[in-house]
Order: sequence, then C-alpha cells, then structure tokens
Amino acid sequence: MTSKKNRSRHQQEIKSIIEEMSHLFSFTDLIDIFKKKKISIHRTTIYRNLKKLITEGKIIFVSQEGKKTFFEKASDKDNHHHLICQKCLKIFSFKEDELDRAVASAKEKIEEQTSFRIKTFRFDLFGQCYSCSKKSE
Repeated sequence: MTSKKNRSRHQQEIKSIIEEMSHLFSFTDLIDIFKKKKISIHRTTIYRNLKKLITEGKIIFVSQEGKKTFFEKASDKDNHHHLICQKCLKIFSFKEDELDRAVASAKEKIEEQTSFRIKTFRFDLFGQCYSCSKKSE
C-alpha cells in the first residue's frame, strides 16, 4: 500500500530527475537512476507519472523503436528534430532552419484545412547512423 505522502515524494523525485536530464531518456534510464539512488519505486508509479507529465506538456514522447520508448523535456523555445537509427536505436537531435521556415509558412494553411491549432512541431527521421551503415558494408 502506497501512502499519499510516498506518491507525492515519488512524483517530486521523478520530476527532479527529469529536470536534471540534458538529453533524451527512456523508462529504463529512470529505473537505473532510481536504483543508483537506492530509491524503491514501483514501475507503474513511473509509468503513471510519465503519462501525467506528457498530458501536462512537461515532457514529450519522442519515439518507440522495438520495446524502448524515449522521452525528452518539452521546450517551447526551439523546434528541433531527430534522426533515429533503426539498427542501434541511437537518436541524434538536429536543427534545420529551412525545414522550420517551410512548416511555419504552411502552418496557417494546415490550421485552416484541419481546424487544428499547431503549438509546436518536430520531425523524426528514421534510417541508419554512420556507424551502423559502415557495419553493413
């Protein structure tokens, strides 16, 4: 039985760990951090809190390749995109101003056609990283 005090403490701990993240992270990364800190927390507590943080707009779902799901802190200040290697599952962030300008110029038209208000955007491009491409040769 988890007390309300423990739930609140766990929620704060999860938020604190995520706030310290400077890169993409997975559910497994969070589990590993809790183990290193010797904090006992149930997996469902982490899942529940991740879902809540996504709903609140604090983190975003980046990709799910195989069985690994990645997240990152949400940011209103920059649109950046991801290159995702389908072989090793590494994710590389990149920024492309021309791509951002193209979407920004199409934004109004898209919103008119769909009645959907776009707040931010990102592109996830899938392929093979340089290392995996070299191994395939």
